[in-house]
Amino acid sequence: MKLLIHTQPGASKNEVVGFYGEPPRIKIKVKARPIEGEANAEVITFLAKLLGIAKSGIQIERGHTSRKKDLIIELSEEEVMACLKKEFKT
Repeated sequence: MKLLIHTQPGASKNEVVGFYGEPPRIKIKVKARPIEGEANAEVITFLAKLLGIAKSGIQIERGHTSRKKDLIIELSEEEVMACLKKEFKT
């Protein structure tokens, strides 16, 4: 499935916040700073752990240098959304 996210690097902790923007994207805060791909790597590691899949099951399709990222995840939409909804803070 394709997952549209908005990242906020440099946060105090890794967390799924909720929806952000138009069209809606899943907002994810990560502790890593956006330097030399650190935030991208942390997004993938965080989501893989949250979804219970290997990091290789998540690819950044678009947005390597942007806060707006399009990810390809090797799970169904229902499985991904069920896991993420448990984590929403707002």
